[in-house]
Amino acid sequence: MPSQRETRAQRLARQLDAIAPPPKSREETRRETEAFLEEWVGRVVAEAHAARDSRARGEHMERTPDQMSGLQIQGIAASYRGIEPPESIRAALWKMTHDRGTDGLIPAELAEKYNAATLEVMRRAIKRFVEETSEADGAGE
Repeated sequence: MPSQRETRAQRLARQLDAIAPPPKSREETRRETEAFLEEWVGRVVAEAHAARDSRARGEHMERTPDQMSGLQIQGIAASYRGIEPPESIRAALWKMTHDRGTDGLIPAELAEKYNAATLEVMRRAIKRFVEETSEADGAGE
């Protein structure tokens, strides 16, 4: 049977963990990061499908890139399946992936990490969108 002191120490440790949890393991951090990136990729791919469908119906962009969310910009860019998108989208995407943090409000290290994550999401989103649309195109033959 644990002594009263051990029980109190365990209780205090649990309370401390509730206030300031112990740091996550590298593996746990990696899994959470990967899950976050995959969710982001899924949202970009959904926007890519919407953009492609809109173009197929002959619709034009309803808003300019400066009025779009980052996901919408990424989705439109990905919908071109690796081919250069229109200049306005290309410029907006470049700004998202290369020009973040130049105003001094965002620390340079954080801006670099965001830019790297955005580029990785774009790489994965284009790959996934190409795979999905290639499968769909092949299914109709």
